[in-house]
Amino acid sequence: MRSITDHVAFVTYRARTTKPDRNIVGMSRPPEKEYLARGQFYGRVAMHREVAGLRLTDLHHSHAAFLPQHAHECPHFWLLLGGAYREHIGSKERSHRPFSFGYCPAGLEHQDEIGRVGARLFAIEFDAHTTHLIADVNRPMSATAAEIHDTLAFSSLLQLHSEFWRSREGGYALDCLTAETLIAEFIGYAFEPRARPESRQPRWLSPVMEYLHAHYEGLVRIRALAASAGVHPVHLARVFREVHRCSIAQYVTALRVRRACSLLGAGDLSLSQIALHTGFADQSHFTRAFTATVGAPPGVFRRAVFS
Repeated sequence: MRSITDHVAFVTYRARTTKPDRNIVGMSRPPEKEYLARGQFYGRVAMHREVAGLRLTDLHHSHAAFLPQHAHECPHFWLLLGGAYREHIGSKERSHRPFSFGYCPAGLEHQDEIGRVGARLFAIEFDAHTTHLIADVNRPMSATAAEIHDTLAFSSLLQLHSEFWRSREGGYALDCLTAETLIAEFIGYAFEPRARPESRQPRWLSPVMEYLHAHYEGLVRIRALAASAGVHPVHLARVFREVHRCSIAQYVTALRVRRACSLLGAGDLSLSQIALHTGFADQSHFTRAFTATVGAPPGVFRRAVFS
């Protein structure tokens, strides 16, 4: 088994010897298959913390590359903070954009394709006790790779990252209770069975969701949504909360905050400009909503992730 240093050296070697291609899909893929122990990743580990049975890692990839076929001995969540990468799991491929997040179970063989500008990820690995938390909540999901889309899970994960970054800046250990609470909330939001299963969702809800994702930066009114779906506004609000475990307003705010997270990486945009581009009334409204969702003001988040 390679050490972390060996892995970093291996990836550095591959990055120097693998030339990014305009069509990265056409690059030859290495035949190696690795099993990575807890704390081992391809890429440069910029920082890690151990707290409450969790290992939190800030992971950087600076070059486009195909990583070897591999599996992890410990399950983990991941949050893509910047760049892009694509997962290859058997015959399936999934592309991920910044601030998408998901779950990788232990032992799953897969291959990662790092995008042209590299990638930066926040990874959360579990010990045996935390792994059982996932299996107890949703046993089928505990063995399945998945990208997660839950709005409240997104907020809990970003708040955990904010605590992780503040511990580095302040030079203190992460608070165990805070970390345990946030990861328990995250697991609950991400994996608990929904009150209304996917197969029983009404057909009229899908066009509503498509509209929200296409127009969240503009003015969203529940009466107009209900009229377009052909249902009563009260019925729309009730069913929406049953399915997504949050209100329509909370869901739209999360979409706006997710977009703002990406725009904060564009250093030429001011906070007021980002507020305007993402549908908030003004910079003050943006700052309040962002801080409540992420656990840190947008300026602090920008320094933590992009500086």
